[in-house]
Amino acid sequence: AERLRKKVSEIIVKSKYDNTISPTISIGIASFPTDGQDCGELIKSADEALYFAKKIGKNCVAEYGKDGCLLVQSEN
Repeated sequence: AERLRKKVSEIIVKSKYDNTISPTISIGIASFPTDGQDCGELIKSADEALYFAKKIGKNCVAEYGKDGCLLVQSEN
């Protein structure tokens, strides 16, 4: 997930107005079976980690944990 986040942030897009845009992503991670016993539980856990990453700041990777989400990596 961290390699993907870094690769996306390296992309430079030129707009039609000659501005450059650098995209960023935030990623939430959940693991089977620790964070969910079925697809629905895993998606819910990953979604919670994603919103945690977005709350901390853009361009982050966060992992779900039973005691709360853990920030794995951030450019901020």
